[in-house]
Amino acid sequence: MNNFIDLCLFEDKKPYPLVEPEIWELVSSRFKAFQNNGLSDVKPIPKIIHQIWIGSPVPDVYKTFINSWKLHNPDWEYILWDDKKIKQLNLKNKKAFNLSPSFGIKSDIARYEILYRFGGIYVDTDFECLKDFTPITSNCSFFAGHSNGPKINIINAIIGSSPYNTFFEELLDKTKEPLFSNDGMKVINYSGPGLFTSLFMAHLTSNENAVLFTSVYFYPYPNYDLSKNLPLEAIKKTYIQSESYAIHYWEASWLKNTFKNKVKKYIKTILRKF
Repeated sequence: MNNFIDLCLFEDKKPYPLVEPEIWELVSSRFKAFQNNGLSDVKPIPKIIHQIWIGSPVPDVYKTFINSWKLHNPDWEYILWDDKKIKQLNLKNKKAFNLSPSFGIKSDIARYEILYRFGGIYVDTDFECLKDFTPITSNCSFFAGHSNGPKINIINAIIGSSPYNTFFEELLDKTKEPLFSNDGMKVINYSGPGLFTSLFMAHLTSNENAVLFTSVYFYPYPNYDLSKNLPLEAIKKTYIQSESYAIHYWEASWLKNTFKNKVKKYIKTILRKF
């Protein structure tokens, strides 16, 4: 149903700007190799789930999503990184983290260093887990997913990796100087999906067990359908597929009272870009 070539290569979606066709062919072959258990020398991703919440206490609706990760992955370690725990990490990019006015940048900087140090899965708090992630993490060393939108972009809302991946070293190097801005597009290109996509593609050949998953795995709910304002149960019934491991709700309208307005504007800017 979700043939990777149909979704990503020269058909109904456009390749990311300036990406060579050979790279997209490599993306496709990696995905097929994963499906056929054909990746070699895999360093399994540690069974650790990382989430980040900065600022106010976690709202109840997010606690439900958090519990879904614990429910479907009961033998995994779970860590919710709050302000106190992040401070104790003594981040390499502590200056950029502390001086940035953007919660999006702070979260990006923290997630990249956490995955570099510990490995595991990082996932945003507006994701609901649908099944055990072990079949994924035991068969690749690094993964991300692309969104279910009119163009391909690689979202950094869920990322899995073994520790000490050089990909994150470069991400940290690119974000070591502070960005004194809340402008959505600047944030995207400084630390968010813009930077993440370009570096993912650049590192694809050296990350031999990196897999880019089709949207049905993590992003079955299309960001372009946010305007429909569907309730949660209707979203799940309409969009979840048998292949789906998780679903991202994109800070949908039924969550509008739980997010700060600046975070909402940031996310909506991302969706307009891609």
